[in-house]
Amino acid sequence: MAPSPESGRSIVKGEGDFYHVTIKIGGMTCEGCTSRVHRALDPLLGVVTVDVDLKGGWARVDFDPKRTTLAQMHEAIERTGYTVED
Repeated sequence: MAPSPESGRSIVKGEGDFYHVTIKIGGMTCEGCTSRVHRALDPLLGVVTVDVDLKGGWARVDFDPKRTTLAQMHEAIERTGYTVED
């Protein structure tokens, strides 16, 4: 099921079929952490762009909700050892 803007405060409808999401991430302490999160999200089907910010503790992702879900992104981040925060 594709996420809708109502399913999370940080999901926003973008242009065309794409959505933008900002995911708060806990546990990142260095640039290596941001690289690991980027490498975890980038290969997911439907992910178009990934921007990870260490200082802000977040990842912004442009994605096609028909091809990937927010839950899949959260799982990919958590597999790297970081936490997804509300």
